[in-house]
Amino acid sequence: MQHSRLCAAAVVLLALGAPPVRAQMAGRWLLRIEGGNRGTVRGELRLGVAPPGASGTLWREGQPGGPSPIREGRATAGDSITFVADADGIARFAGRLTGDELRGRVTS
Repeated sequence: MQHSRLCAAAVVLLALGAPPVRAQMAGRWLLRIEGGNRGTVRGELRLGVAPPGASGTLWREGQPGGPSPIREGRATAGDSITFVADADGIARFAGRLTGDELRGRVTS
């Protein structure tokens, strides 16, 4: 049985364009994952939000095969969002919109 492990990674997604509000969390975000096994990883999240759901794609530097679709997306109360992506390994993201940044944690 394979155990999940916490990837000690802080995630910062920076909005391209105007700062989003909860209703406008959808859009294109630059991705920076700090920590974990690979050091700092950069990429892009394209996010669509229609509460309570969220959809889109995730791409990270060095990922073969192009962007991966996100799944199990949830836009929860307040400014929170969670989703799962398979970007060269399953990763779960949980974060919160703070100003023009979407910050959170990735576990794998």
